[in-house]
Amino acid sequence: MLPDEEDYEWPACFEVLAVSPELALNWGLHLVHSYLSKKPGLSLLNHSIEQSPLASGKLPVVTYGTNAADSEIGW
Repeated sequence: MLPDEEDYEWPACFEVLAVSPELALNWGLHLVHSYLSKKPGLSLLNHSIEQSPLASGKLPVVTYGTNAADSEIGW
């Protein structure tokens, strides 16, 4: 990074519909690492999971096992 460039951290938020929080987290991380493999220079700084019984309707939704397109997730 050059001295006059700003450092940005952009969160990517999406929901994974799965039968368990563990499967949702694992599939979400699979999608993240797949995306990062195509974007040299980017890295995963942190991740978290919040359990909800229903999709919020406010975030992109991915079903466990579905390889969503980057544009569907919004990154």
